Amino acid sequence: MREGQMERCVLIEMLSFAMLLIILSSNANNNSNLHCHDIQGRFSVVKHRVLVDADSTRPGQDGSDNDDHERDVEALLSFKNAIILDPMQSLSTWNASGSEQLCSWNGIWCRKGTQRVVAIILPQLRLEGTISPSIGALSLLHTFNLSHNSFTGRIPPQLRNLKALSILDLSFNGLEGSIPTSLADCMDLQLIRLSFNNLTGSIPAQFGGLVNLKQLRMSYNGLVGNIPISLSNCTQIQRIVLGENNLTGTIPPEFGRLGMLEILSLSDNHLAGSIPISLSNCTQLQRILLDWNSLTGTIPPEFGRLSMLEILSLHSNSLSNCTQLIIELGHWLQ
Repeated sequence: MREGQMERCVLIEMLSFAMLLIILSSNANNNSNLHCHDIQGRFSVVKHRVLVDADSTRPGQDGSDNDDHERDVEALLSFKNAIILDPMQSLSTWNASGSEQLCSWNGIWCRKGTQRVVAIILPQLRLEGTISPSIGALSLLHTFNLSHNSFTGRIPPQLRNLKALSILDLSFNGLEGSIPTSLADCMDLQLIRLSFNNLTGSIPAQFGGLVNLKQLRMSYNGLVGNIPISLSNCTQIQRIVLGENNLTGTIPPEFGRLGMLEILSLSDNHLAGSIPISLSNCTQLQRILLDWNSLTGTIPPEFGRLSMLEILSLHSNSLSNCTQLIIELGHWLQ
């Protein structure tokens, strides 16, 4: 968006806000197969812009705190220096001589009336490099979206300093190493998207303390270990997408407490044991994908109570009573 188009900016932001409310509401619809929904990258740049604080705008006005402004500038320039390839010249406006126009830099959004950065939105720009730890100095950062690029290296633990962070989208990159447990210090997190990377290690049990979390998407990585029972404390969560990893153990029966859960995708892992009957308490469930695991036992007939259920994928397990369940749930096919 260019200067001189403020009316259009306001209109786009209003529309984007409406779209995000739909995405994050408990009645949101996922209009693709769950195995593919990450691939589709449904969160476009326009949709992401609403993730900025409601009082944010662009371009920014004069800052009230020059020291904070300078810290933000320094952090962003350090971030740029860690990028080794920018084929689209997307960060060409990022330079020290133009620091007074910080809020006009491509991909940067500022809080209204200040020059404080609240959002970095740089998806699908073919950027290559590492994520500089300097990002942790952006104390008001609300949205951090680097999806669909070629970032490598580790996720900086310094992100723990982003106390206002609500949206973290680093999906579709080449990030490596473990997921920092310190991300759990970002208590305002609502959406974590780390799918399609090369992440290893376990899912931090500390994420169970993220009481505002609505979406956890970490599919297509190399994650190992058990699914943390503590995630059942995230009672606002709507989507848990952990497919295509190397997770072991069982499906936590405690997930039956997740009354707002709409999508549970655990496909293509190494999960064993039975399917918890308690999942039938998750009355908002629309999609359950548990295929390509090592599950045993029977399919809970209580799933017949899940009136919102659209997709139940359980193939490539060792489950019994499939034929009986299809007869009992025949209304799905009508």
